[in-house]
Amino acid sequence: MPTMAANPVPVLSQDVVDRELNRLTTDGDRIAEALVALEAHPGYTFLQGATLTGRTEQRWQTARADIALLYQRFGSYTSVLAKAREVRARRNRPGAAELAELTTLLRGSAVELATEEIPLGRRNLTGPTSITHRMTLAELVAGMDTSYQQASDVVVAADDVWSAAVRLLDPLDDQLDKARELSASLGLGEARHPLFNELDAIGGEVSELRARAFADPLSLYAGEPGSGSPNLTAGDDLAARLASVRTELDALAEVRAELEQSVGRAEAAIDAVVAEETKAQAAYDRVLEKIALPAIATVPDGTPALRRQLAGVSALVARHDWPRISTALTELATATSEAADRAIAVRDTADALLGRRAELRGRLDAYRVKAAQLRLAEDAEIAARYQEAYDLLWTVPCDLRAATKALNRYQQAIAARGPKP
Repeated sequence: MPTMAANPVPVLSQDVVDRELNRLTTDGDRIAEALVALEAHPGYTFLQGATLTGRTEQRWQTARADIALLYQRFGSYTSVLAKAREVRARRNRPGAAELAELTTLLRGSAVELATEEIPLGRRNLTGPTSITHRMTLAELVAGMDTSYQQASDVVVAADDVWSAAVRLLDPLDDQLDKARELSASLGLGEARHPLFNELDAIGGEVSELRARAFADPLSLYAGEPGSGSPNLTAGDDLAARLASVRTELDALAEVRAELEQSVGRAEAAIDAVVAEETKAQAAYDRVLEKIALPAIATVPDGTPALRRQLAGVSALVARHDWPRISTALTELATATSEAADRAIAVRDTADALLGRRAELRGRLDAYRVKAAQLRLAEDAEIAARYQEAYDLLWTVPCDLRAATKALNRYQQAIAARGPKP
């Protein structure tokens, strides 16, 4: 069985042989340490025990084959090195034959690899049926280094994804549990509230992402193992969605916490509207009694509608509809304020009308004093004008428009009879 020939190698001296043996022994120890470290790596343990799929399954099959080949070739390495030590141990000062043999072992194609059968179509009657491939220890180590790097890159990349997923998803699971507890305490599940449904969706996607990270971590790795990095933007998106849901849940919880006080404030505000409407009605009744045809709106009765709105809030509480409760309370507060303003406006109008009558009476008294000072009080026309205005202002109900005109005529009469400037 022939082997593939290699170029002749210059025979090494004893000193070079000894240095080479020491170096190869040290390298062998380092190779052994590297192989042990690879199998001790958490990523290797995970890959060995996980049920893998997709890209990771494919890359791990290749990496496992590389690792198996590493051990096989390391066995060849140690065998050649052991043979070299045996030859060197024959004599303190090896002869030409030993140096030649050591040179072949240390620098020549001393490593025998797999034997390859020659296809029938390429054979001849006297030729070989197979051929054995060989390489030097340096070539062997170079090949092992490439295989080791490729395998370790897969192991490290998978572990990087797992580690990143755990750092991201474990806290996310804790936050989900707390958000679900708050959602349950708010009764959102009973009503299948959109926030409850969103939490369900986020929880399902977190579970799917975790399963994917453990079954096919390399599908969450951007780039090639050894030159890329974990890509867990999907987890970051889930974290952002959960944070948004939690903000809304906290707002609803605040509504619930303040509900009793909010309802109490709403009831007190409605009672205040009742009081304002009562005052407005009393003022309105006085105006109707004392002023003829007053320009005043009727007193609004907003209390029943406000009571119905408050009852609607209670119904929303029973259904745990916290978002609508918050809106309903805001709308109730606005409606209550507007109802109070309307009642106050009626009362202010009534007070203004009665105030106008009092003002006109005061002005009539002032003009009468002026007429007396001008010695016009006994004048028949001026006396008649005074009496006309007086009768209108002291008649119940008072016609303010007619009284205002009569007062103006009285004032004009005084001005016409009084001294000229």
